[in-house]
Amino acid sequence: MLPFFIGLGIVESLSFGLGVAFLILGFRLVRQTGVGALATWGGYLGIAWMLVNWWAHDGFHRVTGLNYEGVVRIEYGFHVTLIAGAVLTAHFFLAVARTASRAGDGVDATRHQAAGLATGAAKS
Repeated sequence: MLPFFIGLGIVESLSFGLGVAFLILGFRLVRQTGVGALATWGGYLGIAWMLVNWWAHDGFHRVTGLNYEGVVRIEYGFHVTLIAGAVLTAHFFLAVARTASRAGDGVDATRHQAAGLATGAAKS
């Protein structure tokens, strides 16, 4: 069973590292999406939390042992906040999709017209 825990520890450590890198480097890119402040911060923090929390989550389980009160606190503290982070990330995704859809309406029509002209010119 030990190799499974070692593998899980490696994956969680890599996820934690990616989360820290995202916290340091990701906000500028998230902000450039052009969505509102709630969606920007929600997406940024939701993504970061979903990446970094696993390492701490398992660490708390290791030190808590079979103390059921501690386990319940850990589960609520991490799982409920993960659900909140997922909701914020979904809100961010939908805001980005709406923004891209609005911005792309004219672009797609122009692109299709240009493609049609190019195809029509090629047929001539």
